[in-house]
Amino acid sequence: RDPRPGSLFIVGDDQQSIYGFRRADMRVFNQVKALLSGPEGRNALQLESNFRSLSPICEWCDSAFSELFAEGVDEGVQAEHQSFSPTRATGGEENHIRVLGVPGVSWNPAEDIARKNARQVARFVADAVESDEPVLDGGETDGEPVPGDPEDFMILTRNKGRLAIFAEELASRDVPYALSGGEDLG
Repeated sequence: RDPRPGSLFIVGDDQQSIYGFRRADMRVFNQVKALLSGPEGRNALQLESNFRSLSPICEWCDSAFSELFAEGVDEGVQAEHQSFSPTRATGGEENHIRVLGVPGVSWNPAEDIARKNARQVARFVADAVESDEPVLDGGETDGEPVPGDPEDFMILTRNKGRLAIFAEELASRDVPYALSGGEDLG
């Protein structure tokens, strides 16, 4: 039986399905979307605005991931890439995104790789916090360059399994941190 018109409202994000959050399956997402939207997709609305990130972050993500997200689209296991539409103004022209790559090593245990990555990230954050050199362009500080502060940094990981390794490395350099989604050390 069909629901009464206007009585059913569903929110979903096919980009989230790639991570398998709570066993998310993009094929099921698409089946439900097609079932509820009809062939014209007349009831499906696409939310495109990004309210969190500044333009340089959105642009960097689009550049870095558009090709990667193209892989697997035809097989139905990857959502099609959708460019970000940032709503927050940029504070300055400089891009303050840092990519700290960890070279892949065959047959390395994942924990060893996480430790190397955590050391590298913690060293970068500690250096930025301890340095007298401005690390932020001051977009939200009336345009004046400002030194780094621990709360200026966010470390995102694919899962919470190794967050404690990052926390240990930050703590070993006396960098205060707040851990969300994992086990805290303190």
